[in-house]
Amino acid sequence: MKIGCTCGGIIVDQTDSLPNKAYVISDRDWHAFWDQIEEAMKASEKHGYSYQLIDQIVDPSQQAWECQDCGRLFLTKDGSNMTDVFRPDDGQAKKVFDRSGFATRPTPQEP
Repeated sequence: MKIGCTCGGIIVDQTDSLPNKAYVISDRDWHAFWDQIEEAMKASEKHGYSYQLIDQIVDPSQQAWECQDCGRLFLTKDGSNMTDVFRPDDGQAKKVFDRSGFATRPTPQEP
C-alpha cells in the first residue's frame, strides 16, 4: 500500500517492521484486549490449542503511519479510510513510532 501525503511524501507499506507504522489501541479497549489474551492463554493451558484460540481474539487496534518527510500522522478510520489527524507545528518528522528496541528483545524461553 502507498499513502500520498499532502506534503508530497509517499508512505510505502509493503513489508513488516516499519519504523513509521504502528498499531494504536484506545485506552477504552486496552484492558479488554489484554483480558482476551489472558483468557486465551488460560484456555490454551487447559485445552492445548493456543493458535485456534488466539485467532478468536478481536483486534481492537487501528493502523497508523507517520510521513517521514513532514511528520504528519495518518490513521485508519472504520478499517479502510485514511484520516490525517495530526501535523506537527514545525513540519518535521518525529519518529514517534520508532521504538525498535522493543522488537529486538529476546523471546522468553520455556523452562
